[in-house]
Amino acid sequence: MVAVHWFARRAWLAVRFVYMKTREAAETTFWHTTSFLRATPSRIRRIAGRLASVPPRLAHGVMRAAPWNRLRGGGAKQHGAGYVDLHEVRQFSMLDVNVLRALRKAARRGKGGVFDVGPYVGGSTIAMASGHRGRRKHVVIEAGGAYPDQPFIPSLDIIADLERNLARYGLLELVSIYQGWSDDPAVYRPALKEAGPIGLFFFDANGAVAEQLSICAPFMADDCTIILDDINAGQAKAAIVLPALNRLIAKGALVEDKVIFGTWFGHIGKVDRSVFAHYAHEEGHAWMMPAPDPARWRVELLEDGRLLGPDQALHADIRAHGHGAWSHWNFNPVTRVMFSTSDNTDPNENGRKYELKVYPR
Repeated sequence: MVAVHWFARRAWLAVRFVYMKTREAAETTFWHTTSFLRATPSRIRRIAGRLASVPPRLAHGVMRAAPWNRLRGGGAKQHGAGYVDLHEVRQFSMLDVNVLRALRKAARRGKGGVFDVGPYVGGSTIAMASGHRGRRKHVVIEAGGAYPDQPFIPSLDIIADLERNLARYGLLELVSIYQGWSDDPAVYRPALKEAGPIGLFFFDANGAVAEQLSICAPFMADDCTIILDDINAGQAKAAIVLPALNRLIAKGALVEDKVIFGTWFGHIGKVDRSVFAHYAHEEGHAWMMPAPDPARWRVELLEDGRLLGPDQALHADIRAHGHGAWSHWNFNPVTRVMFSTSDNTDPNENGRKYELKVYPR
């Protein structure tokens, strides 16, 4: 019986693989063979404006209303953005075209802000923006810099390439880009404020998904869609992402809908948002949590409502001895509170609540 089940499962996977590849090839062939139709409006508009003495604005309006504009995805009326060929976008994205298609569908159907972390040069961002077409606030956090050694899609200026790719499809004005680390309060706080209640959360950054969810969960809508990349065992960041994902699923914080080529699709569970709290282990008894700039803000650390201390302890003492010692420090390039629990247990597992009280200096 086990053998029959094994062979049936393998046969189903083979059939599904052939179907998806056949559909992908058919779509590619269709859009390539009809490319001349998608290019026709701009060509005729130029001819109408130059040779027939038609005012350019009138010619532009007529061509936007033309029947063949339906081939452009029905979005040409908004922000000058037309049909976005995801097979073309796939050329500068590390996500499979089926993942890009699912991202576009999720952005089109939902409501609430889109919180987009780590898009690199923008393949995922283009897919989502082409789905919502400006109906949703869309904020992007990208560290930027350069990645010339990336084996598939090298970049000498990530932010410039991201903006260039968005502008290429007429989508640049539909998103707000925040450059910096997504766990830096100076970056994520204004981004969260602009996004409003988060209806779609997408994470494809440095693997620190638990930390990012702990920051964003209080701002998520009750029906928030959550999409996480890098969960296949062969992917570099899976060793960080998978344990965090499994822990949150076990707690009921996340509910799985489907997995597409190493990208997890699900939604937020009906639980108290405090279960998302996560603290990164530093060394010894030391743990880390995000914190505001110590030059501008003074903080107090509480464990289940009780003050922990001593504060501003030496980092070596926190690591070696713990017992509630903590320090508010600028760990370049971001600020953190390095802390220990009162009994040196794991703050992610001991069931206690840790919070910062913040006061201006």
